[in-house]
Amino acid sequence: MIKALAYLFKKYQEEAAQVAIDETINFTEKLAPYINPALGVLKEVFVCLYEILPIDPFNCHILQKFVLRYGDV
Repeated sequence: MIKALAYLFKKYQEEAAQVAIDETINFTEKLAPYINPALGVLKEVFVCLYEILPIDPFNCHILQKFVLRYGDV
């Protein structure tokens, strides 16, 4: 699933990011658990975040809260 999202974000860039922001509640919070390097999809998660974070301060805030809360895990 994450690899498919990354493909869409690479292909449609800002348009894909805008759809994710508008249609998904706390999109970055849903992606954040996949930042775990053991899962092998870290690069794909960052492709998605790279498009979302610069255009949406709210999702930046959500991701920061997630990292502060679960960053030590």
